Amino acid sequence: MGEVMAHPIAGPVVQAAIVEMMKGMDGVADIMPEGVDPTAMMASFPFGRISMMAGDAATPEMIDGLIAMANSGGAPE
Repeated sequence: MGEVMAHPIAGPVVQAAIVEMMKGMDGVADIMPEGVDPTAMMASFPFGRISMMAGDAATPEMIDGLIAMANSGGAPE
């Protein structure tokens, strides 16, 4: 996921989606060990498995669409 977040097109889209997802996860900071950055932890997570973490917020079709958009060099619609 770190490579996706660093991508000039897909990165901002993914980062914005993560911010929105985190808004609905009250208390997530309470379960993280002290000093652990959740973003850094997610960087090592395989992007294709993001739906395991995001649930309905990221469907396989959404992930496929984001990958296709990044590969085509297009901007999100």
